[in-house]
Amino acid sequence: FNLMKTLTTTCSILVREKAISDKLLTVIAPLAEKCYNDAMGNLIAVKYGTAPEADKKKIMLCAHMDEIGFLVTYIEDSGFIRVNPIGGINWVAAAFTEVTFASGLKGILVPEAGTAPADLKAEKCYIDIGAKDKKEAERKVKIGDYCALSGGITRLLGRRIAGRPLDDRIGCAILVKIAEALKEAPVADDVYFVFSVQEEVGIRGAKTATFRLKKLRVDWR
Repeated sequence: FNLMKTLTTTCSILVREKAISDKLLTVIAPLAEKCYNDAMGNLIAVKYGTAPEADKKKIMLCAHMDEIGFLVTYIEDSGFIRVNPIGGINWVAAAFTEVTFASGLKGILVPEAGTAPADLKAEKCYIDIGAKDKKEAERKVKIGDYCALSGGITRLLGRRIAGRPLDDRIGCAILVKIAEALKEAPVADDVYFVFSVQEEVGIRGAKTATFRLKKLRVDWR
């Protein structure tokens, strides 16, 4: 639960995954023999197998770190902030929801007055951070900043939880738990734990990591 709380409250939208990658690195590093970030930003950790090199297979376990979010594109004279979606946003579900910027600043995603649910889209929504005008808003937010729907989890009955972004931070937590279970257990094959980037726009990080590990012929230890 504590791991999931940490992972879900870290704001890291796609192509801005460093914050969540850094959090995961501190957790996975003691459980692996090698950790590194590749050129795309994927976090890769490995546990080497005990079988002879000629007989080894490569087992890749992958979960993506990124989440959908919003990119600031314009600040109105009123202080309202216009954004574009990063990834697939369900605007009906997101309407009137709290958002969090990388700085920790909070705001509310608000539909324009009179907008029907069926017509909700980026052009019909803005973020209200409580600024009285553009000048005050610009002291807190700049064009190109990003935010996401505020994360976090809630305990439900039994061992169940609810919250966001469970997709796929819960997958990242599962990889960590597997690494914990394998830390003292001998395995024959090399096991790669890949925390990938840019899943929300085409599984780009996972594809790149798969290609790299498949083609890797020299031990990069």
